This record gives sequence, structure tokens and C-alpha cells, in this order.
Amino acid sequence: MPEITDEMLLQLTAAERGQLTARLQALAAADYHPPTRVVRARRWFPRILAACCALLVPWIVVLAARLPRHYVAGHWQVVWIGFDVALFGALAWASWSLWRRQTIAIAATIVAATLLLCDAWFDVTTSAPGSDLAVSLATACLVEIPLAACLVFVSYRVRMVTLSLSRGRAPTSRR
Repeated sequence: MPEITDEMLLQLTAAERGQLTARLQALAAADYHPPTRVVRARRWFPRILAACCALLVPWIVVLAARLPRHYVAGHWQVVWIGFDVALFGALAWASWSLWRRQTIAIAATIVAATLLLCDAWFDVTTSAPGSDLAVSLATACLVEIPLAACLVFVSYRVRMVTLSLSRGRAPTSRR
């Protein structure tokens, strides 16, 4: 078989290169046989997650019935500073992965969005009535929730571009 050179590939149209890519991926997928442990994990891991969901329902009911309405928390500063450090890390990871055009940006942006929504939730629900609550609501509505929504959208777009490129198609753009 003759060696396939870059020059030969450049003579193909974008559509032909896309078809070639798709065919090569199909051949590679047909040759791939995951290890037995991977096949087993694909079966049992979703079941474990479903069991966790089933166990979480009664736990939520127990918490709703037994948690005190008011509670003095120890290490309050450590909790909030630690959470904000984690949020900083997630936003930095998302920023870096997007800047470097890494596919891990899909996970990074979802993690950052999730932490932003958690931050908004806990800020609002733990704020004292008055100016603390007003600042928490404003921050949640004007910064955290919109930024989380943007991150989810970016994650979706990165996923769609990645899928398009992996299938050998030019990504579509919305204008």
C-alpha cells in the first residue's frame, strides 16, 4: 500500500476528508473491544447511581423532619472561604481549558456552573433578612445565575463543536 502523504490529503475536499475521517473512526470503533471490567462497569455503575438516588429520597425526608430550624455552625469562615477557593479553582480550570481549547472544558464549565449555582443558593438561603439578603439576591440574580447559564451554554457549544469535528464536519455557527 502506498504511503498516504499530507499532499494527498490536501487534494481531498473538506467533505471527502470528513467522509474519510468518519470511515476511519468506524473502522477503529469496530476493532475496539473494551476490557471486561469496562463492560461490567458500564452495567453496574449506572445502577449504583440509581440506588444512591433511591436512598437519597428517604434521607431527604428524614432531614426535613429532624433538622433544627436554626443552627449555630462552627468553622463558618472555613466553610465559606473553602467553598470560594473551590469556586476560584473551577473558574480558573474552565478559563484555562477554554483558552487552550481543550475538550475538558466541557466538564470544567459544568463544574464551575454547578458551584456558582450552589453558591447562589447557599448565599441566599443563609443570609439574614435585610441588607445581607438583598446583596445575596442581587449577586445571585445579576452575577452567579447568569454566569452559570453562560457556562452551561459554552459547555453545550464546545460539545457540539467537538462532535462535529470528530465526525469530520465543519462546526455550524449560530448568527
